[in-house]
Amino acid sequence: MVEVQSELLGGPTGFRTGDAFAWGGAHRYAHVPGLEAAFREKVEADAREERHPVAHATRLYLDLCFFHPFPDGNARAARLWLEYMLRRGRLPTPPLAPVVLWPKHPGDAVNYTRLARLLARSIAGPDAPCRNEVPE
Repeated sequence: MVEVQSELLGGPTGFRTGDAFAWGGAHRYAHVPGLEAAFREKVEADAREERHPVAHATRLYLDLCFFHPFPDGNARAARLWLEYMLRRGRLPTPPLAPVVLWPKHPGDAVNYTRLARLLARSIAGPDAPCRNEVPE
């Protein structure tokens, strides 16, 4: 991921070593000891699990949003990796605006499931059957 992020930003980068800020400083992502290792372990563990490409793409997208691992370009990285994971699963990229604008709150598993369902419905179409619906 670091190599891809360096290409995105046009120069060398690495995992952030201090706090990160977004939305003009309105959002703060604290740096704590072991953050890089925790992020790597989470992403690697998720990669080993068998799961639907939409679920995997959603998890990686949210991990990038919440860990905010890089000093800059985290939103771009999250969108890029979301698209990559979907394409790797041979799925088309849905419109990304609804995903980007979707409210993201750490620890809200029901909302994460709804985001994955939004992605799946955007890919399959609104009339496609959806098992295991999450109540609104």
